[in-house]
Amino acid sequence: MSDTMIAIGGCHIAGYKVGEENSFINVMADTAGFDIIHKAANFEIKRNIEIREKINKHQPDTVLLQLGNYEFHASLKELFREKKNYTGSRVSGGSGQLSELTNEADDRLMLPMVKEKKAGFVIQNLVTPFIWKYLNWKNKAHFSNIKSIIRENPGINFIILSPIPCYKISDNLIRNKAGKWYRKLFAAMPNVTYIDLFRYIAADKRYFEDPAHLNITGHRILGKIVGHYLKPFRKERAAQLAAAV
Repeated sequence: MSDTMIAIGGCHIAGYKVGEENSFINVMADTAGFDIIHKAANFEIKRNIEIREKINKHQPDTVLLQLGNYEFHASLKELFREKKNYTGSRVSGGSGQLSELTNEADDRLMLPMVKEKKAGFVIQNLVTPFIWKYLNWKNKAHFSNIKSIIRENPGINFIILSPIPCYKISDNLIRNKAGKWYRKLFAAMPNVTYIDLFRYIAADKRYFEDPAHLNITGHRILGKIVGHYLKPFRKERAAQLAAAV
């Protein structure tokens, strides 16, 4: 009897940029001997109701959650979009001077994103902590809901991956912080195995198609890492089945 799994997460679940056949999910399944009965890609953390529905529908032995790459980034453009729109509405019909000043200020804030190598220390010391606090606050309730889903299913093994590292300095800092937060939230839960990918995947261009997406080599490494963690589940399952015969 095969161990069944559903995998829910970002675009890496579908093998974005490398093709589904090269996805880390397929490598993991081959390494650990799991039967992937359902894949759900391009999921955001806030879609926890749908996550619950998929688990209830498929009732797998194991659920893999690879969430957070979409949410945990240092994009000042996205972060300040609402603020910029609000400022623009206030000055419409006026002299336009305040609007020009605001746009210049936004350009200055975006400068570290454009020239990260020269301004990485600015992001690390000034901008990143502010962005991190905002993202932490924004996603706190969604993670609480995911913890509730895990508690509702004590007989299911949950594999939770940290955000995948990337070689964009500012984004990598945010994702690393998110990974540490994941550990505090989930690692102590009895039916959770937390995997900190920052221990295994280097922020190196050799493993990436672009700054945020793994290439075939990166997927192969990630799949083998997760598969290694899953092998004990297979052994435990086999022992349970043998004892039941």
